[in-house]
Amino acid sequence: RQRQMCIRDRLGPEGIFPGHLMLPRVPEYIPFGTNDIDCVVNTNVIGALALYSEENAKGYKNACDFVNSKIRKNQHKRCGVYYPNEFNFYYTAMRAHASGAICIEESLPKIIEVTLENQNKDGSWDTANKDHIQSTAYALGALMKLPRKSAAVNKSIDKGVEYLLSVKIDEAKNPYSYWDG
Repeated sequence: RQRQMCIRDRLGPEGIFPGHLMLPRVPEYIPFGTNDIDCVVNTNVIGALALYSEENAKGYKNACDFVNSKIRKNQHKRCGVYYPNEFNFYYTAMRAHASGAICIEESLPKIIEVTLENQNKDGSWDTANKDHIQSTAYALGALMKLPRKSAAVNKSIDKGVEYLLSVKIDEAKNPYSYWDG
C-alpha cells in the first residue's frame, strides 16, 4: 500500500479524455487518462533499454519493480491498459528478458506457472472466451522465449502449435494459410 501511494504521488494531475462520455461503459473501456500505467509499455521500454545496455537509465529499476510486482500479484489480466489481451503482457515481458532485461528473471517461474495452468485441453489459450488464436499466439510466444524449457513447457508448446495448425485456413486458390481473427 505504501508503494502505491509513492507511485501515485509522483504522477501528474489526472486528465480526462474529452470524448469520455461517448465511450461505452464496458470492461474493455480504455480510460485515456494521464496516468494510465501500462504493463506492456513498461516491458517494451525495459526490453529496449536492456537491448542497448541502458539498464542504468532513470526509471529502469522502477519499471522492472512495477512489472515484477504485477506478475507476482497475478495481475496480468488487467494491467495492459492499451493491450487488452492478457498474454500480450507475458509475451512482451519474455521478449524483454530475451533482450537482456535480467530484472525479469525473478518472474519467470510465475509466468510459466500461470501460462501452463491456463492452457485449454485443445491446446489453445483464451482471454475470457474471446480470441483463442491471438491468445494462443501470445502465450506460445512467451513460452518459446524461455531460455530453458522443461518437459512440461515443451509439451505445452507442442499442444499450442498443434492447435494453431488445426484452425488455420487453407484456400485452394492460393498457396497461403491464414487464421480467422
